[in-house]
Amino acid sequence: VSATPDLVALIDRRYVYQLVNEACLEAWALPRDGIVGHSIAEFFSSREFQAENKPRLERCFKGETVRFQQWFEYPGRGRCFMSVTLTPFVDDDGAITGVVSAARDISDLKQIEDRLRRSEDRFRTVADSAIDWDYWLDPDGSLEYMSPSCKAITGYAVEDFLRRSDLLDSVVDPADANLHSGMDCATLGQQEAVTSEFRIRTADVRTRWIHHTCRPIHADDERFLGRRATNRDITKRKDAEQALADSEQRYRDLAEQAPVAIMESDADGRVRYLNKQAYDTFLLAPRDIDDGITAFDLLAEHDRDRARERFSMYALGQSAPPAEYTGLRSDGTTVALLVHSRPIYHNDTFIGLRAIAIDITERLRAEKDLARSRATLVHAQKLARLGSWTHDLITNSVSWSDEMYRIFGRDPATFRPTTD
Repeated sequence: VSATPDLVALIDRRYVYQLVNEACLEAWALPRDGIVGHSIAEFFSSREFQAENKPRLERCFKGETVRFQQWFEYPGRGRCFMSVTLTPFVDDDGAITGVVSAARDISDLKQIEDRLRRSEDRFRTVADSAIDWDYWLDPDGSLEYMSPSCKAITGYAVEDFLRRSDLLDSVVDPADANLHSGMDCATLGQQEAVTSEFRIRTADVRTRWIHHTCRPIHADDERFLGRRATNRDITKRKDAEQALADSEQRYRDLAEQAPVAIMESDADGRVRYLNKQAYDTFLLAPRDIDDGITAFDLLAEHDRDRARERFSMYALGQSAPPAEYTGLRSDGTTVALLVHSRPIYHNDTFIGLRAIAIDITERLRAEKDLARSRATLVHAQKLARLGSWTHDLITNSVSWSDEMYRIFGRDPATFRPTTD
């Protein structure tokens, strides 16, 4: 969490920051004590807090996972378009005690989307006014027209391409020459439109990604006039995709190293991913996923209907607190689990479930042992008519055993023991 560029924070029910990561400190340009212990209302206007932030947090306190995208102004980063997820923070007792806020800067993606949308609006406009790099090759492969935007994308002017007939091929990155060879407009004749994505080397030896489309041009009388090519600079999109892939790989690496079982299923409950701990917990192998195992197959028979009901709740957009299940290993043995589940959405459509399963077998065994020990102590004190009491020096509170109340004839429902 501390290494991620996402802004991650824990907010309690008083709307006070309890934890923030390094990205939060950098974005707000504040030291840790400048944020932790302060109300979220101090960082936004009264209108923003009352009309936007507070209602979203209240929904989260009720168990709902809230997602939204919005522009924010950060002192340390400036104006950023953020994708924000607010997730209920549930303690060991199953109570929602706070909200985990995770905000990812998607400004580049937003800008790319906006640019692509504007580009679609300008489709088939005058080539000289287009951002894309367009050119027209006549039927014999000679350059008939080149848009001035070639300069912005390649660093070469129209005159350079007119002077050097080999420049269209030489700007292609040698590593992607095989991708471009099948898309060479001069050799395609009247074939239908083809597309490709490859890298080019600019005049100042920088690498850029372009999306290349080449289609035939025909006159009204169907005479073949050559081919028109459109090259769109998609470098930012490619960089964003790579950054996202790197981020997902980092999270996947963390999942593989996690000491708890992590599972992902599709919308039908079929298991699509298990981390190493999950394989070890259920004594499974990767081929079990290939065989179509479901999340419900990993539970004891008496828990499956309850798990299916909760799965249906998530599919309908409802939320549910963590639940305890009896897990079923491949060898028939069982394991006690505390399962935290969250739905997975794509474009607001439920596509599956992500779950974290914690082995609580030892905890339950310890609780049972403790309960038996307490029962034995109570019985022994009753037989011996021997009571006991404890004094908590920190809280200055006193507690009596059941036998103490019997010895002194006090009602535990109405009498509060003190040091007096």
